[in-house]
Amino acid sequence: MPGKSTTLFYTVDCAHPFITMLGMIAPSPDWIVQINNRNMVRDGKFITRDSGTMIAYDAGTDDGREFTSPVDASLDMPTEPQKNIAPLVEDETDRFQGRIVGRFLIQKIK
Repeated sequence: MPGKSTTLFYTVDCAHPFITMLGMIAPSPDWIVQINNRNMVRDGKFITRDSGTMIAYDAGTDDGREFTSPVDASLDMPTEPQKNIAPLVEDETDRFQGRIVGRFLIQKIK
């Protein structure tokens, strides 16, 4: 929700130092935000804090271009064939155009 924050807890260790997360932009056809393979180790040590921004991605499973599905369910068409996940930078609605839609903060707690 705009202006709201969500807190999640992850466990990372030497064998699994990367964080990958995605979240749905709701309501939407198949739009998501993601943190992809964020390495929590720098110079051989776990970092205590990391932050960044997120843009909107199209998951490639639904051709919808509006936040909600059409009233007529027959117009809500899945993408065939499905596409690769890609940034919504060529969104024909000019809604996202690669703009920041979220921010994240990762902090070490132990």
